[in-house]
Amino acid sequence: MVKKLLPIFISLLIINSCATYVNVKIQKPASISLGDVKNVAVMDIEDDEFIGSYLFTEVGDAPLREKLDIIIEGKKKPKIPDLKNAYPGKTISDKLVTKLLQNGHYSIADRNKLDKVLEEQKLSHSGIINEEDAPEIGELIGVDAFIIGSGKYSISDKGGWYTNSNDKKLFKDVFYMVDREVNVEINFKIISVENGQVIASLEKKKSETIKAKGGDLDIAYANLSKWQPTMDKLVNNILNKIIKQIAPYYKKTSKLIKSGSSIGMKTGLQYAKRNMWEDAKISWEQVKEDFSPNGIKDRIPAMYNLGVYYEIQDELDKAEEIFDQCFRQSGKNEYLDARQRIQKRKKELKKLKEQNVE
Repeated sequence: MVKKLLPIFISLLIINSCATYVNVKIQKPASISLGDVKNVAVMDIEDDEFIGSYLFTEVGDAPLREKLDIIIEGKKKPKIPDLKNAYPGKTISDKLVTKLLQNGHYSIADRNKLDKVLEEQKLSHSGIINEEDAPEIGELIGVDAFIIGSGKYSISDKGGWYTNSNDKKLFKDVFYMVDREVNVEINFKIISVENGQVIASLEKKKSETIKAKGGDLDIAYANLSKWQPTMDKLVNNILNKIIKQIAPYYKKTSKLIKSGSSIGMKTGLQYAKRNMWEDAKISWEQVKEDFSPNGIKDRIPAMYNLGVYYEIQDELDKAEEIFDQCFRQSGKNEYLDARQRIQKRKKELKKLKEQNVE
């Protein structure tokens, strides 16, 4: 078996030694198109629109629980916290505004102007929009759409006594274990100013479990991580995904660059690693005029690298033509795969254009 795998391993090693991956950023289209919407108002999520809850479930080894309930009186369950409004909904609204501003696709209504208009109209952040009010309020604020959010969150603890001893009657190495699950659900509706209709409805859920243990219940809970940082992490994760749904965004990706043996290929690779793509292009073009043995050997890999250059620049017709030439001259399917990648990217660019990306 080892002998059969060895040639494959050596082949992969040779392939990887002749190429490397270079990180680049490319713009991706939003998965949901909001049409001509460019200016939005993010409404505050009020406390009654984002409610929290707490649940404790007793688990563990039953024989231990029955006896220790008698020995450790008053330590059976933790104090139940009131989480109803412990994580303000406005925190989520503020985070969404920050992320939309960082993304840069939409203009965000000035908060002071928004609050002033709502105050004048005797309206709240959470319940202002209906088909009749939307055009007037939107015109006063100067936006194309409103983003209104809601959601819920919960903390679920499972706590109980356990032992490492095989004989549970001996109470050897007894400890208390807590499993805490933090759950978050966030919903957004995007409402058009033009007609008051919902043009997008977004819903995301996320959860994470954290654990801790100690010699008794109090120590276990003292060792348990605070739930607020976990909530922040989950909320940020959800909002990042929501941004990608409604706004074009930049994504880090990697492109395979062939290194080769000639000077032009090696210098081109070093330029590419440093994002000096125009210099890399010149080096790879020089390889096409290099008639040394190494230059001739590297001609198709240099053409491929030039195709990647044009791909990064979104000059996709040129890239597709080059990859096609590479395939016809080499017969290798990897260049057909590159062509398919270009065709997929063409569809993305068409979608980006529809989303008014300049």
